Amino acid sequence: MGTCVFLWLTVFVYLHFIPISQDRYHAAISQKQKLLEETPSPRIIVTGSSSAAFGINSTILHNDFNLPVINLALDSDLGSSFMLKQLEGHLQPNDIVLLIIDYQTTPKGELVSQLITSDYLPEAKDWQSSFSFSEKCEGYVAYYWYIFKSTFLGLWDMAHIKKESSFGKIYTRNGFNTKGDLISHLGQPPYIKNHLPPLINSDVFRQQIEEINQFNQYATEKKAKLFWVIGCCSEEYFEQNHKAIQQYEKVLNQSLFCPIIGNPLTGVMDDTLYFDTQNHPNEEGRKIWTYRIVELLDNFDF
Repeated sequence: MGTCVFLWLTVFVYLHFIPISQDRYHAAISQKQKLLEETPSPRIIVTGSSSAAFGINSTILHNDFNLPVINLALDSDLGSSFMLKQLEGHLQPNDIVLLIIDYQTTPKGELVSQLITSDYLPEAKDWQSSFSFSEKCEGYVAYYWYIFKSTFLGLWDMAHIKKESSFGKIYTRNGFNTKGDLISHLGQPPYIKNHLPPLINSDVFRQQIEEINQFNQYATEKKAKLFWVIGCCSEEYFEQNHKAIQQYEKVLNQSLFCPIIGNPLTGVMDDTLYFDTQNHPNEEGRKIWTYRIVELLDNFDF
């Protein structure tokens, strides 16, 4: 028993102090934060779930509105609260924020993703949500298991990845362009699609809307504009969750104070326009979705 405890502590200490790789996907948080701090206003700030990281072409937005565009979107599991806290203290007059939230994104997020991200940007520790003791235990176990796998077993489980594709070259810090868009998946053959979980429950969604309404008040005080954009999804996912999405839209229209860009159908595209999950557009899907958003934004005065 004593030997097992000693070995576990040895592994724990080793994993805790081992230098972290600077090439991992979440390491991009530091360069995205630099964009937020250094890009002059007025500007368009894209933030939100992973659909925005994969699916927004910031160059199209820039060309249409003639404003600098930065894409802060990274990982749905960071949670919408984390995403909004990143913006606090950085909004300037006439900034435009596009908050793109997938149906599965909770306000609290997952501790493991927040811990990984904070490894690359220490100030992000202040953006972490409050978790129960059991959630913390689960989160830290998942975090150290991630470190172990990344160090000794390679990146995440690649069983679902085609052998000719390189997972490590797509989910990497270097996969983002200078505006913060993920571009490493462009032109790559499609992977087997991962199926997304169902929508978040109504109580959690109402909590999320309440937090976003509070942030909208902050944005208004800063003379910035916040827009909600519903994340994209495949036709298959939309059909499977149609009734729940209708209820989602109803609650959104009743409770959200900031303008909503389009409706759930705005981001629905054929399954062939997605890369590795039902909310990660491929090159053509990215182009189509961004142009749809631009067309709807043109109806607003900035």
